[in-house]
Amino acid sequence: MKNFLYCMFIMTLLSIDSNAQPGNSISELRKSDLWTDLGEILEPVIVRETYDTRNGTNNYGNENNDIYFSFSIYRPTLIVSHFNGSSLEDVEAHLLYFPLSEPMDNLVDVGDPVTSGNYVEKMEEKIKLLPYLNLHLEENIGHGVIGSLFVQILQPGYYIFQCEGASTFGNDYNGEITSNIYINPLGTSMEAPMEIGDFSDDFNYHFSGLFDFDDSQELFFSVRLNYPMEINLSPEQTVESFHSIEIMEKSGAILATSDGSQLIKKSNA
Repeated sequence: MKNFLYCMFIMTLLSIDSNAQPGNSISELRKSDLWTDLGEILEPVIVRETYDTRNGTNNYGNENNDIYFSFSIYRPTLIVSHFNGSSLEDVEAHLLYFPLSEPMDNLVDVGDPVTSGNYVEKMEEKIKLLPYLNLHLEENIGHGVIGSLFVQILQPGYYIFQCEGASTFGNDYNGEITSNIYINPLGTSMEAPMEIGDFSDDFNYHFSGLFDFDDSQELFFSVRLNYPMEINLSPEQTVESFHSIEIMEKSGAILATSDGSQLIKKSNA
């Protein structure tokens, strides 16, 4: 049985889309002939797979046949995905979720894709998330992609990424779909921290996440201060104790540390 550490770190502000709609049960979706289980994502991965939906079945979304990729994450994670290279001209996709701490029952669609209908509205916002990606993005997604484009930060949980031919081309629009998926857990090391930002004035940052003990329990944040400021870090935790907090320079030199209680440090710029 897995043990989980839930920690809340008060120190912006990236959130899950709350307009989720109920989905199908996982048992129904697993009947698909085109299902790939990516397992637990503990480090950045790139998935690039081509499947022909004429060999699949329809279990979710519109009337066209589906492709599925399932995975679990234990910390906030950036996903970037698109369908360039597909034979189909347009691809629809959904990102289905349920919490790790609950039974596998109904899934909800938390996907917030960029589409041809909302490109102007959403793309400027999504591009701001790309600096969090510690993977080489081979495609220039700012200049158009095939079908739904996902650039989204996910909360810890179990996810199913589903895609299919777009309904605008009818209910028998099946063929080869190339899925390009970048999955990037955040804050895993000093070399790949969660970038909080560049500040010249007071700011607040709030983080919460569910961590599995198979994953590294270390969480790294990076902040740039343009003037001397006082840093106040306050952890709150349940289930297990929060072991320590450290403030370090980029070189790795420790400036201050605590045993998990509040840490206050006056910092130079």
